[in-house]
Amino acid sequence: MPRKPFHFRYNITRICSIFYENRSIINIPPEIGNCSALQDLCFTEGLLMNIPPELGNCGNLQKLTLSNNQLTSIPSELENCSQLSELFLDNNLLTSIPSTLGNCNKLEFFYASNNKLTNIPLEFGKCNELKVLKFEGNQLTGIPSELENCQKLTSFTISKTLSINIPPDLERIVSKV
Repeated sequence: MPRKPFHFRYNITRICSIFYENRSIINIPPEIGNCSALQDLCFTEGLLMNIPPELGNCGNLQKLTLSNNQLTSIPSELENCSQLSELFLDNNLLTSIPSTLGNCNKLEFFYASNNKLTNIPLEFGKCNELKVLKFEGNQLTGIPSELENCQKLTSFTISKTLSINIPPDLERIVSKV
């Protein structure tokens, strides 16, 4: 199947949801930043290698699903998505997560399983609404004690093969799979 860019063909300012599952998509156009009403964006099963920083202009975005792509990075501008509560980045090639995501104070669910991550940003400790963290399938070298500040965190999953110190207040919720 040939690789092709994704294009918008209509007025996009009123779009609330975009769901696209396609192996041939290689990019999301910068015009995505003009989708001022966008609440739910899902691009999965594709060949996406990067996300345009303009996505950070989508201030109403609540759920972002970018699982099963070829992403190597996430733009720090996502911190401007003030309504973001669910972020799914599973099964990509990410080596780091921007520390600025710690400014997404409505973030409740963060999934980043099966990437190439070695650490979790300390700033995630500022995400007071955080309930679920999924990091299994990564090579984490530690868990920041700042996550103990996330009082609503009820599920935190890491790989069972990791031998890392778990902060005492998190031992009750950490699952190794």
